[in-house]
Amino acid sequence: MLRAVRGGHPARMTVHASPVPNTDADPGFTTGLDPGGGVPLGDTPPVESSTSEPGPWKDPARGWTVAPLVAVAVLVLFVAGFFLAYAVLIA
Repeated sequence: MLRAVRGGHPARMTVHASPVPNTDADPGFTTGLDPGGGVPLGDTPPVESSTSEPGPWKDPARGWTVAPLVAVAVLVLFVAGFFLAYAVLIA
């Protein structure tokens, strides 16, 4: 695999990933955990989010583009009528 580095010269990437340290909470220093690292009944696990999920997905209303299209069409007709009337008055 090749990737571009500063200067535009490709550098060969290694296929092996470097080891990543464990980012889990250390049960010895985390308050509220049982001796085995579990969470007591009724408790919230450490670093747990307070929101469960973003909510149900809803389909957008159908036909919502009709009003903007009508508004643009009316505006275009108004501007075209203005220039047509201006051309007739000048002639």
